[in-house]
Amino acid sequence: MDPLTIHAEDEKVFEAICAGATGYLLKPSSSTEIIEAVREVERGAAPINPYIARKMLGLFARLSPPRPAEGDYRLTPREKTILQLLVEGLTMEQIASRLTLSYHTIDNHLRNIYRKLHVHSRSRAVTKAIREELI
Repeated sequence: MDPLTIHAEDEKVFEAICAGATGYLLKPSSSTEIIEAVREVERGAAPINPYIARKMLGLFARLSPPRPAEGDYRLTPREKTILQLLVEGLTMEQIASRLTLSYHTIDNHLRNIYRKLHVHSRSRAVTKAIREELI
């Protein structure tokens, strides 16, 4: 595929990127812009025309998995209880003791909570719970 192209349609852009293009410029690019783009590629960058970059971001947005409606994370009652205890500042050991469950059971629930909330840490889960008033 010609790296300098007039094809700005989503499919052409997507095909070029999937085929391994290291950048994407449109033909109206000046010789100065082309030379600078080649230098950028040599430095490890990926020069992309701003119009094309916007189209790519739109493509990625449409390809991303659907997010649950705000606040609808399908947490179970037990997960909500554990999340509440996290917000209160209890450790996993304290939560396990309070709910008379094993540490490993709490750990499994926390993994499910993180997955459902799309977070990767306790602090992010607590922040999201407070910000979105999940508990």
